[in-house]
Amino acid sequence: MKADASLERLARGISPSAIRDYAKATGWEQVCEGVRGRIYLLRHSTDRLKQLVIPMDFSDDYAEVIIDATSRIASLEGRRTEAVLTDLLTPEADILRFRVATRDVEITLPLQEGIDLLEGAKRALLTAACSVVNPRSHHPRMSRSESDQLLEACRLGQTEQGSFVVKIACPLSAVGRGPSETPFVRRTTELLIKSAHRIVDAIERDQVESVFEESPVLPTISSNLCDAILQMQATKENASLAISAQWASVLPEPTQPDLPAEVRFNPDYFDIVEDIYLRLRPSEGDSISVFVGTVETLNGDLGEDGRRFGEVMLYIFHEDEILRARVTLTADQYAIADEAHMNGTMVVLNGTLRRGRRVHRVTEIQSFEPFRPSTEVRR
Repeated sequence: MKADASLERLARGISPSAIRDYAKATGWEQVCEGVRGRIYLLRHSTDRLKQLVIPMDFSDDYAEVIIDATSRIASLEGRRTEAVLTDLLTPEADILRFRVATRDVEITLPLQEGIDLLEGAKRALLTAACSVVNPRSHHPRMSRSESDQLLEACRLGQTEQGSFVVKIACPLSAVGRGPSETPFVRRTTELLIKSAHRIVDAIERDQVESVFEESPVLPTISSNLCDAILQMQATKENASLAISAQWASVLPEPTQPDLPAEVRFNPDYFDIVEDIYLRLRPSEGDSISVFVGTVETLNGDLGEDGRRFGEVMLYIFHEDEILRARVTLTADQYAIADEAHMNGTMVVLNGTLRRGRRVHRVTEIQSFEPFRPSTEVRR
């Protein structure tokens, strides 16, 4: 049967060594003795009857042979052939997946929750990069040369089946390293998975206090990582969050015996993660400042004069964070928020930021105006 055209396009871009190295990194062994012709022959380590034949040279039927070999790999991994082919195109990158899983067949998310998942994934990666450089329980700012280089090099992968998945390719060469060092990117992705696993393991063992213990042999847990996990939480009932890594085949996999292929935060874990976040984050007083933000939802009431006023939900920019904050507006201010929401523009407000658990509030609003490029923002 003729292979699907989209699969053929992917297969033609995969080198023979890329699929060989990927197979060897995922449980296949190369057979060297008795092999005739220019092929790589591999057999599975637990089932010697399962074999892969990979041509060393390109030919007219190269794509079909690669698809066949990839299908065998995919069937053992419980994944789609297309997903494995896509990973094979980036053999020198660790692939991180952030997956919102539900019991329903529905695999879509509300737009804002999809944005939150992407932003949370970005923040989780940033947090891990900062913790590699400087392990600590809270990073006031997450802007470093290494983390900036990593983010610039990362690529968002194609969407995949399996609930809702954000896939990020992290090239190992994104940040420079010494000749004998483990790449900074691998140390970052590995720390992210190990830190997430440490949180989940503590919750499941009912030993949450252990996450606050500092040890040179244990991965760092920071308030920033907990915040990123909470940001990725979906509101859909029974929705869990799973984080996993597909390690680049050019490097050995991390050597931690109990490290799972996927770390899953079940729905009832998020309240505990929130408690960990609050304990790790230094207490802060109220912050009086000028904030720039976007209007996300309008939840006001209709007044006797026919004009709306009341609560509005904003996303405001504060230092290196994007915060979800409620404000209560007058009718005139509400009209400005309504227009900004309709036009997709920003607003600028002067008030007091009062931090909450997941949602914050800006009170004592002195001004609320449309944001213009010439607007001077002072703290």
